[in-house]
Amino acid sequence: PLILSRYDMWLSALFIVLTFSEGLAQFPINVVTIGNLTLSGDTVLAYDNKKILVEGNIHVTDRAQFIVTNSVYYVKQSHSQQFWLYVTDSATFMIINSTFGHNNGYWHNWQYTGSPYIFQQNFVSEGCIPWQTAAHGSSPTIEISNSPMCLSDFSTGKVYGTDSTHVWLEFGLQDPGTYDLNFPHGAVAKWVAPPSLKRTFVLINCNVVEIDVDVWAGSHVTISNTERIGIGWVMGLQNDPQPVSLSGMTGGHHTNSTWTTATASLQLLNTSVYKFWPTIWKKVHATFENCDFADIRSYDTSSFNATGCSFTLFHGYGDSTATISRSTIVESVTASQNAKVYLWSTTNSGQYFQLENGEIFDNGKRVPT
Repeated sequence: PLILSRYDMWLSALFIVLTFSEGLAQFPINVVTIGNLTLSGDTVLAYDNKKILVEGNIHVTDRAQFIVTNSVYYVKQSHSQQFWLYVTDSATFMIINSTFGHNNGYWHNWQYTGSPYIFQQNFVSEGCIPWQTAAHGSSPTIEISNSPMCLSDFSTGKVYGTDSTHVWLEFGLQDPGTYDLNFPHGAVAKWVAPPSLKRTFVLINCNVVEIDVDVWAGSHVTISNTERIGIGWVMGLQNDPQPVSLSGMTGGHHTNSTWTTATASLQLLNTSVYKFWPTIWKKVHATFENCDFADIRSYDTSSFNATGCSFTLFHGYGDSTATISRSTIVESVTASQNAKVYLWSTTNSGQYFQLENGEIFDNGKRVPT
């Protein structure tokens, strides 16, 4: 009812906007191609019963409205995240009774900043493409009904999800403070975000597939009584150059486990983790032992050291260095830009990628390019 009441407020305006397409549904669907596009001021752009071929970035700003109904929204890219949809300021984006399409499985993103209004109803997409992000410092209102809900929420906005069978959420804890959290998994009749999450977030009659949490400098996080959670940890940003030394970040059930750095902490109580993925930035020197990691990335001039760990993949960027000993890697090891990765007594079951001036060494010998 909450979502429908807001939706009803837009119906009269929507019908006025779409008068130009009266009777269009009687004819075969038409193709509209959009390259780079900016909607600003009070502009209203509405498509009904179209195949919208997106081949560029779309910016919806100011008080502009971008409305899609009864259509196919198809994004054509040559690589993942080539094109984005940006909705900013007090703009509106609505997609109703429509389907998302894309080529080659490339990731595509919709990002919301400022205080926009986002409405999605009976929107069909494959898995979590597009991925949606409510940026840090923003306060959007997002209402999603009977549609996939794949969202990174770093905002202090209002998010309402109803009747979604595929919910994948990421919560970024970028604001310093104490967080006492618990999260649902599977079928959810109703879930309201704990007050310490510092935003309005409501799920009604949804199926939660995955929830991830990102720990940042200044955040002290306790997660309790949660069946399944993914944990990211951002190290080195927000003026956080302190060295890090952690161990035992493993998947599975944690009755009472705590990890602490100079600027942040994480405690798990009766909670099961399916993956950890710290991200290392700036000049941080990070050391890990006996950990289970998903995709790990190091940037800038950081130093990453791991012993006795398992990885899905590792990727070094910038001028970072990484030393990985007595560990296993499943998918790939990548060194980009000027990064250097040193493997000692480590098994990589996947591929090696040395991009630009990046270098990988295995037991002291340069991996062939």
